[in-house]
Amino acid sequence: MKSSSVAFGALLAVLVAPTAAQDDRLVIVIDTFENPANSRSSTIGNALTDMFITSLSRTGAFTVMDGRARDDIDADLYLGAKVTNFSYQEERVSDTDTSFFRRSNRETAFQQTMNVRIDITAVDDSQEILFAEAVEHNEINTSASAMEADYRRLLASSVSVREMTGSMMGRATEGAIDRAVERLTTYFEIVGPTAKSVEANIVGLVDSRVAVIDKGQAAGVRTGDEMTVLRNEPITNASGAVVFTRQTNIGRATVTEVQDAGALITVGAGVGVQEGDAVVSALQGLSASDHMRRAAEFFDADFFWAAVREYRDARELDTDAVDHYRLGLAHMKSDDTDSAFESLGRYLDEGETIEMPATHRHTFGSCSGVFALTRDSAGYHSPDESDPDHRFFIPFSEIDRSRHVQRGLRQGVEEVELPFLELRAASEKQVRENDGDSKNWAFHFDLMEEHDRPADIVQMFLTGRGR
Repeated sequence: MKSSSVAFGALLAVLVAPTAAQDDRLVIVIDTFENPANSRSSTIGNALTDMFITSLSRTGAFTVMDGRARDDIDADLYLGAKVTNFSYQEERVSDTDTSFFRRSNRETAFQQTMNVRIDITAVDDSQEILFAEAVEHNEINTSASAMEADYRRLLASSVSVREMTGSMMGRATEGAIDRAVERLTTYFEIVGPTAKSVEANIVGLVDSRVAVIDKGQAAGVRTGDEMTVLRNEPITNASGAVVFTRQTNIGRATVTEVQDAGALITVGAGVGVQEGDAVVSALQGLSASDHMRRAAEFFDADFFWAAVREYRDARELDTDAVDHYRLGLAHMKSDDTDSAFESLGRYLDEGETIEMPATHRHTFGSCSGVFALTRDSAGYHSPDESDPDHRFFIPFSEIDRSRHVQRGLRQGVEEVELPFLELRAASEKQVRENDGDSKNWAFHFDLMEEHDRPADIVQMFLTGRGR
């Protein structure tokens, strides 16, 4: 088979066009972005549509079409968006008197903030939502000149891309557009080629049983794919003119090696393929391991709602193929606390421990460490503290009170109100250390930049809710 691989590479270099993969890009139609609610009469939606089309086209990831030109375009995806915020705020922050050669001048500084938020949805032909994301960008500036009147005047007029370029408004808009393009592109890179039947042509022969086809990995061809080999058979009339072409099934083939724009197939004995024959692969669904791979990639890219979907699809194919810990975190980031509790509970039932960064509030000051949960106990340890008040492990049965409260915590020079979970327990060790009294602890959690939901989930375990 080694000689076949060498011949395969040589044939591909000659026979397969390097741009073949481009034919398999998703076709996406971009509709006009809806104006923000506070600027219905503006043309800002059109300007953002122009910027988005330009930015997305430059990625080369899609065949991009402007839906404003016509409304009957056949495509894989239809993208709509709404500018949900396009706001400018300006505040006078200082007035300074300066003197120069006995002349007094008054200088004023303005703090300016521009926020652009865009909600994006992409659907297929059946209107199923395949992608939904909100992106935003803030631009902050300090200027000696007030610009609010200019902003109002520009927003009320016909806004063009040129007018925004280089301005604070333009920078904020470009930041939001770039983020939207990055998220959309990343999402469909993870999804990979659309699941569909692949049709290809035999463009070269290695020997009587090995051939090269003109579609490869970029079109969704994978090693091990089974394909049907078809041959066109012309039917002629009495004068020899072709009046009909019929495709005949002449056998089966298996994909044995794949490159980006081509693949090597091996046909069954006696099939006798020739250049010009066609091959068609059957539509293949994803395996449980495929869904798990995509779930992990979606999770790492912060597409938590998509990770939840992939984990669920994997579980339908294989009940043992789910990472309950990551699924629980994905539920938490998707604002589904109850499902997060259920998945993390399964993780604990497997004998695992959940650890999360925490700040322990003292009577005076605080310390940072790790809060840990097992199936039936809670604990905390700070690497900087040796006092037993900062290192403990308590069974749930000995925690006689827990509540979710707001408490002050000093961050830098400021005291801020943050969510804390307060525990009260009478563990044997703490009773001994504290003259028979129960002990109070207060913890602020920071798990994946979440504070309230981790506290809620921990309290659900402590109170035995649903367990």
